Parts: sequence; C-alpha cells; structure tokens
Amino acid sequence: MKKLICVSLSIAMLITSLFVPSAFAADEGVEQAILTAKNLLDISDDRYVIDEFSQNGADYNLSWKNRDENVLDGISATVSGGEITSYYKNYELLLDEALPLYGSPELTEPIFTAASGSVMLATAFFEQADDAILTVHFLADSGEVVVFNTNYDRNLTFEDKNGAVGFEKAKDGYIKNFGYELKYVLKYDDKEKTNNAFLAYVPNAVKYYTYLDAMTGELVDVKDLMFESRGGMGDKQSAAMGMLSGDTENAKSSNGAVLSKEEQALNEEIAKLPKQDEIVNKIKAVEEFKIDGGYTVERYEIFKNYDGEYFASVELSNEGAKRGEDYTTKYIKYNLTANRLENYSSYGTDIRTENDKKADFSDMKEKSQKFINEYYGEFANEFEYTKDINSDYVYKFNRVYDGIKVDNNCINFAYDEYTGELTNVNFNRDEAKFASKENVKGIDELYSKILTEDTLKLNYIVYRKYGADNKLMHATKLVYSLDNNYTLYDANTLDAVDYSGEQPVERTYNYGDIENHYVKPYAEKLAQLDIGFDGTSLRPDESVTKRDYLALIALADNRYYFDYASDQLAKIMIRNGIIEKDDKNLDEPVSRIDAVRFMINKLGYKEVASKAGIFNCPFADIPENMIGYATLGAAFGIVSDKSDVLDAQTNLTRADALIIIYNYLTRE
Repeated sequence: MKKLICVSLSIAMLITSLFVPSAFAADEGVEQAILTAKNLLDISDDRYVIDEFSQNGADYNLSWKNRDENVLDGISATVSGGEITSYYKNYELLLDEALPLYGSPELTEPIFTAASGSVMLATAFFEQADDAILTVHFLADSGEVVVFNTNYDRNLTFEDKNGAVGFEKAKDGYIKNFGYELKYVLKYDDKEKTNNAFLAYVPNAVKYYTYLDAMTGELVDVKDLMFESRGGMGDKQSAAMGMLSGDTENAKSSNGAVLSKEEQALNEEIAKLPKQDEIVNKIKAVEEFKIDGGYTVERYEIFKNYDGEYFASVELSNEGAKRGEDYTTKYIKYNLTANRLENYSSYGTDIRTENDKKADFSDMKEKSQKFINEYYGEFANEFEYTKDINSDYVYKFNRVYDGIKVDNNCINFAYDEYTGELTNVNFNRDEAKFASKENVKGIDELYSKILTEDTLKLNYIVYRKYGADNKLMHATKLVYSLDNNYTLYDANTLDAVDYSGEQPVERTYNYGDIENHYVKPYAEKLAQLDIGFDGTSLRPDESVTKRDYLALIALADNRYYFDYASDQLAKIMIRNGIIEKDDKNLDEPVSRIDAVRFMINKLGYKEVASKAGIFNCPFADIPENMIGYATLGAAFGIVSDKSDVLDAQTNLTRADALIIIYNYLTRE
C-alpha cells in the first residue's frame, strides 16, 4: 500500500475544504456548481471571468480566464456531486524545456523539483484504494495549490476481508488462473551482434480486467461485474491490433546538392532496393487484403532500422476517402531487405450495429495457417497456434523452439467480426542463439519461492458498474494479487531478472565519500530526481567516462536508453546528433570541452556552435573549432565564466559532470 505523503498544514486544510459536502444535490445545475467552485477556490470576480463550461452527467467542467487578455492566468475545475474533483491553475514556466515533475507515492516526503531555477513544484499522493488516488501539485515557496485531481468516491462500499478465502486457496487459484510459463526470452549481444535467447519463467497472458476473487479464489472478470445488473454482457471484443510504429528516420537522398560520401553510399543502397511499383503490386496481389483498383497510394516511406534492414511503410486508401464518404485505409510495413511482409492493418468507416449478423469464424484458424504457409513458408513449421484469451477474432501463432515458446516471436491475425475480412497481420521473428534447457528448475519450485503469504495479498480494486437504476456507479471488489506480477525469473536459478537476463539493480545514490566535497549539494539534489552515479561511492575527483556522462544526459532528459552498459547508447546518441561517430569509444574519459559540446548538441545548437567567427569567447584556452560550444556553454550557465580558463582539454571529473547536469536542468 502506498504511503501517505505529508504536506504542510495549509495544503492539508485546502484539500480538506475541497471535500466538504455542499448543501445542494448534483442535479441543481450549473449555477450551484459555479458557486461551489468560487467559494472553495476563492475565484475573484475582479480578476477572473468565466470562459468555458460543459456538462457530462453530474460532472460540471468550468474554466475562468484573467480579465486582462494579455495575462496568462486561468483556473479550471470540475465539480461533481457538490465536490471539487479536479482543479488546475495556470502558472508560467519560462524555460525551453520544463523539467519533468517527479513524485512517488512510495516516499514519505514530497519531492521538490526545480525548473529554470525560478519555479519550485512538489507533488503529494493520497490513496483510497488501488485505483482511487488523489494527486496535488503545489508551489513549494508559497504552498499554493496549482493542480488537484482525484477519483475519490464517497459512495464506495467495501467487502469484509474476513470473508476472504485463505492463502492456500488463493495460491492454488493464482497458479490455476495466472501463473508462469517457461519461455525463451531474447536479448541483444552488442559484441556478437546477435540475439541470445535465455530461459526464464514468464508471466502467462491474462485476460484483460480479470482478477483473483478474494471471496472464492476463482477468476473474476470486472466487465461481468459491471453489467451484472443487466444479466451480464456479450463476449464482443475489439479485434484491432495496431501496426508497429514506423517512428524512424526517413532514408532520403540529396535534394540536388553535392553528396557526401555517406550520402552517396546511402543513395547507392537505396538504388538497389525494390522499386515502389514492385512492392505496391506485391501488396495488391495478396488476395486476403482485398485491395482493388479503387485504391491509390497515399504515402510510401522508406526507412532503415538499427540492424541495417530497409523497410517500406505504405498507406493506400480507396476513392471514398477522397470524397469524404465511406472509406477504407490500408497500412503495410514491408521488409525490403528480406522481401517479406511484416505488418498489415485495415481501418475504415463502420456503420454496423450489434444487431447485424456476425461472420462464421469456424475456419479462420485454417485460413490463418494457409496465409502463413503461403507468405512465411520458410518459417511455417516454427509457429504453433495459441488461442488469444482476449478476443475471439484474433488468431495467434507463437514461435516454438525445442518445445518452448519464444517470447514476443509470433504471427498474429485479426478479422472483422461481421464481415470476416482480414484486418491485421503482425509478423515478428528474430534470429537468435538459444540456451540449453538442461539445468532448468521446475515450475513448482518457482511457485514455492514467489507465492507466499507476504507476496500474495488482499487488495481492493475500484471499477465502474451499472446500478439497479441503469446508471454507472463506482464499486469495489476484494481480490488477491501478487506484488510483482510482471517479474521474470531465470529458469536456472529462479532469481528475478529483467529482459536483458540480468538481476535488476536499484539505483542508489547514498554516497559516502562527499561529506566535505563541493559537489555534495548538487549530488543530493540530483539524487532526489533519480539522477546520479549508481552505488554508495561517488569517487568525485576521478575522471568520468563518456559512457557514464552520456547516461547522466539520458537520465536528465528522462529518456531511458536501454542498458547504459550497452553500446546501443552510443548509437542512439549518434543518431540524435549529440555525439559524433568519432566519439563512440564510450570507455575513454571525456574532456571538459567535449562535455560542453555534447550538452550544446543536446540543446539543438550544433549548427550555431559551428560558426566560431560570430562568438566572443570568454575563455582563453579553447581550440578554434570549439569556440562556439564554449561560448554557448557559458551563456546557458552550463559552465561558469568567472575564470578566463576552462581547462578545456582536462578530463572532466565525476563531480563536475554532476554539476554540468545540474546547471543544464536549472538553466534560465
């Protein structure tokens, strides 16, 4: 259970006032909702004017703006059942990139986060039940609340936990309805440039919205509880399966300027790829896609992934889409390197009702297998059918190696429940080296370890259901749940591991060697934001490696780049323009000027920094090609210009690396 975070008395008093019941019922209208908001939130008519209003059942959404149109100042609130359930007040953050707001319900004190050195924010969490959390953001210097949100419900009733089944029955129910399965899990080896598959016990797929009923020890579906006053609900499920994102850089040739050697090499690679007409014709030739002559190509994009494979992302639409009538759009991802279809999705106007006759699905499994045989024939024997527990209209074929499923290697098909037409295909298969299963421990031994009275606990969930009056209301259900239901366990040791096969390590920043060091206040403030060097020793005066410095940049940017020990970090930093290919030796020390260069590139000023002639550099020891970087570093406050020497070529220390990160986050 998450702990209550303590806040100041003034904040607590305000929150308490927001939950004081007013003297009117929810159906008395917008007038009473406005009055409630103005009274509790002290909205002055001299300063604010009502701006927007909307109503959704008993929820009244209100907003006010400052009477002076030039002032960024406004208040938004939702009144429901005579209480304030959400509140937001505009406040200015004058900076290029606002520092993320951090708060953790596991902490006993609120976290204060500096943004541009001028605005301090804190977050407080309160918990009613698993899904009912109240969140408050407030200005740290004044205690003024600027964000308030809750889904607290006074009308909830709770089952008596004394009626719950005992641990042993709950344990049996967990194993029966949830449980784990032995699978191969893939991890990428940078040195060998290949996937290695290790054996692990992986949580079984579980039907959405299902829990272990604490009263019976059996599976309970929240959707069934929601509709129980209506005699239950049908088994209609969405068959939509999203196409894999094509969020990668386009592979584009030159626009007429002289090509560099890298651009020329890229151009030659692309010239060898199948042409657009050839790929489009292959796609149209797939009978199951039903792409007739009425479809035209709206988009054809080529991109290259990290493994060097080229893909085409294709979008086709029919004539109806252009006229604003009934339309269908097809999205296809095609592997140009392997000459293979990867993904297919079809979306369109849907005017059917549940009274329409549904398609016959008795032969869809066979149709899916036929598709695999025709278009993925070389791999057909590797994939076996597994029923999808969340949809009757999705057909899933898992890859199996030596009798064991391979995690996330599958071919999925989805069909329209009324027409029976194919709507989605997703293909995912990775080359890998598979570990031996000779020393695998049994699953009963795993359950004995992870299912204990300390881990399989009673918990309340909150859901919405239809009451006797056919209106939606909140309700609770007492269930048994496992603390860490998504943890993997190494099949040979039964130790908890992550998806790299390594034991998860909590980042700790309780440094024992900085008590009298100038870096101490910076290190402690960054540690509150989960930024720093892992471990209990900072070694502040040692040189920092490029790997560790780039990891700090990634943490400060709130972007977790896979495994920091992996060379994949360098690839991503190169692609994002933060470092150059010559910088990719991550285990060498980083110089002070290079540290500044990386940060200025991160800020997006790489091109400006290259124009050395326009700068008046405050430092006397800067190489000519780095003058722009050093000047911008001082201008942004990333490094101090109190001295005319930067010691540009000196190795950056671990202490000074933290100070640069701090300066980056608090720059004005």
